[in-house]
Amino acid sequence: MKINKAYKFRLYPNRKQEELINKTIGSSRFIYNYILRRKTNEEIVKKIIESHDIIVSENLQVNKMIEKENKSLRKLIINSTMSDIIRRIKYKCDWENKEYYQVDRYYASSQICSRCGKIKKDMKDINKREYECDNCGLKMDRDLNASINIMTEGLFKEYRYE
Repeated sequence: MKINKAYKFRLYPNRKQEELINKTIGSSRFIYNYILRRKTNEEIVKKIIESHDIIVSENLQVNKMIEKENKSLRKLIINSTMSDIIRRIKYKCDWENKEYYQVDRYYASSQICSRCGKIKKDMKDINKREYECDNCGLKMDRDLNASINIMTEGLFKEYRYE
C-alpha cells in the first residue's frame, strides 16, 4: 500500500538567496516559453506547408516598424516570431519542392486596389482600417486588400515568362 504525504513549509531566504531563486525561476520560465513558441511555430509551418503549393509572404522591416508604431503594437511586434516562421517556411519549401516567394518590402500592398489597381496614397496611415477605392468603389478591410495584392504579386512572379 502506497501512502502519499505532503509537507507544507515556508522559506525565509536572505537577499542573495532571493536573487538566486528569481534568476532560476525567471530563466526556467524563459526556456519554457521559448520551447512552447518553437513548438507552436512548427505546428503553424506544418499546416501552411501541407495545405499550399505556392506560398507568398511580405518582406517587412521589423526594426523600422518598432521605431514608428505605437507602444502596444511595438510590444506585439517584438514578441512575434515571424522571422522564425518565415525561416522555417523557406527551409520546408526547399525540402518539399514547393514554391516560396517574398514580395519586396517597398511593394505598396495596402495602397493598391485589388480590383482595379489604382494606387491610393493616403492609406499610409495605419489607423485607417477600411480600404475604399475612389475609382471602382471597392470597400474592404485594409489587411484583406493587402493580402490579395501580395498573393497576386507572388503569382505574377510564379508565372512570369523570362
